[in-house]
Amino acid sequence: MRLLRDLTSVSIGAYSCLLKLFHMAGFVNFALHIDQNVGIEIGEHHWRVNFIWWMLHCLYWVISCVMSRFDYNCLYNGLEVTDAMNNYFRYVIGMATAFASLGDSCCSAGTHRSIWKCYQRLAVRTAAYVGLLDRDSEAAYMRRILKFFIVTLATCAVVQYKAFYTLRPGTQWQCFWMYNIYPITMSYLRHMFHLLHIGLMTENVRQLRTKLNQLRQTVDEPSEVENITLNPRKHEETVLATLERLEDCRSIYTELWLANEGINELFGFSQAFNVACSFLQIAFDMYWMRAMWLSGEPNLDLQLFLFVPTPLILWFLMFTINDYHLAVESVKQSVLDMPCMHDERLMQLRGYFLGQLRRFRLRLTARNIFEFDKTLIPKLAFVVVTYLVIFIEIN
Repeated sequence: MRLLRDLTSVSIGAYSCLLKLFHMAGFVNFALHIDQNVGIEIGEHHWRVNFIWWMLHCLYWVISCVMSRFDYNCLYNGLEVTDAMNNYFRYVIGMATAFASLGDSCCSAGTHRSIWKCYQRLAVRTAAYVGLLDRDSEAAYMRRILKFFIVTLATCAVVQYKAFYTLRPGTQWQCFWMYNIYPITMSYLRHMFHLLHIGLMTENVRQLRTKLNQLRQTVDEPSEVENITLNPRKHEETVLATLERLEDCRSIYTELWLANEGINELFGFSQAFNVACSFLQIAFDMYWMRAMWLSGEPNLDLQLFLFVPTPLILWFLMFTINDYHLAVESVKQSVLDMPCMHDERLMQLRGYFLGQLRRFRLRLTARNIFEFDKTLIPKLAFVVVTYLVIFIEIN
């Protein structure tokens, strides 16, 4: 038991540090902390600190773009037209992704704060820790997210270490690798931040499903069925209590829907652009692997290493999204299976709840540009194949 408490405390502390890292990268202008005792704490706005941090990133972005213009020959000179175009597109799209993330982060600070406020209201209302999660559930979620983060961090570190010691200083490829570190890192951080929010929403939806299942088990008891005829007064009390608990679950769903819409707004155009560009990054790397394999260049193993992080992070993201959709469907099924105890009021409330689930559907979308669902990978895989076919035909 002592070990479990220590593990929970360490997980909460590590997760709080992870949040601070993402907030720095995302230019969030308020303090957010997961306290060991009281749960989530949201601080006041710090516009000055936020502005300075945002300007530093903008300055780095501008300097990188200007220097790439001066170093154009060093980056692309001597390559075939298709190879130079592939490298140029990769850098430009990466910097465009970083710029979109900068813009979205600066304009969506209020939206980000509103998401955590929704979780805070739910925690106060249900005497929980973060949203509907108690301390142990939150710690379990934190450990899972930390595993994803550590695996991603270790993979990226190994790949960058391999590139640093393989590429000769002053060569064209080392210069290109150095210029792409910033946009790629911003892209990876954005994906992991999105994964963090989706995972937290998934856990809260699962807790709502648990509440609905517990309510269903209560009204499914044989003694409650007998009360319909043997004890009408007791039956009426049970119906009123069930109505109150079901209405509470419905209002919790409303609060979760508001937080979910905030997530969709926070990760709007920039994340849609980021996901599309990540698949293009895969296409760029696949093109170079093919070109190096055909020409027999010695650094094909390095290109294989550089290919690994992006598909890995996208797999983590899609795995979390799949869990999210399963949790949402389970809530709908729990409401459908809710017995009405031969009471018209319960039937009406259940029907109203089901209508709310249809009209205000929990979904992950990038400002209606596309939805994060099972159809996303085939669509973007088609883009990757199209890019490869076009460049192979040009070559």
